[in-house]
Amino acid sequence: MDKISVYNESIPIVLASDNCYAFPLFVTLASLFSTANQNTVYDIHLLLHKDFSKENFQRLYELSEIYPNHKIYTHIMGNEYDNIEIHISHVRSATFFRLELSQILNDVDKCIYLDVDTVVCQDLSELFRLNIDDKYIAGVRAAAYYYPKYRAGKKCSTLGISDISFYVNAGVLVMNLKKMRENKLAEVFKDLVKFNVDILDMEF
Repeated sequence: MDKISVYNESIPIVLASDNCYAFPLFVTLASLFSTANQNTVYDIHLLLHKDFSKENFQRLYELSEIYPNHKIYTHIMGNEYDNIEIHISHVRSATFFRLELSQILNDVDKCIYLDVDTVVCQDLSELFRLNIDDKYIAGVRAAAYYYPKYRAGKKCSTLGISDISFYVNAGVLVMNLKKMRENKLAEVFKDLVKFNVDILDMEF
């Protein structure tokens, strides 16, 4: 029984990438598809930088042929974030693409967002069923910014917040896109990007 998903609808999964992270993206997708339960169907939405090559689009097509039960949709993003100063060597401008998700997927109420350095080890339908109707996102605490205590204090000071207890790792998120649209958070996010905080791929 544990090999069969009881979720009967397709599950929206979102990843963002540029050409430099194409191969990690393929690994994440392969792990996602290969661990899906028999009745689980993923709708994959890829937010891709315009530099994504024809060769890598071909590889995406070949991957979709191997796992035909799942659908892959591509969204080519603009260059709005290309000139933002990034302080972490492994982070690319594609990390900001998720900020526009509530507008890009304007008919999707909820999705799972995965970073492309994630290896999926089990079916994600249970995670998707997590009730976040009264929340914007659900994630796991970013432990490195809680301990030792001075890090938490420093991070609060940097971000101008009083409490870091809701600061989470943004690599795996359940996102309430409907609630984000209702409160026009995409516009708020664009204003916040201007603050250019040092940790670009975390959420609070």
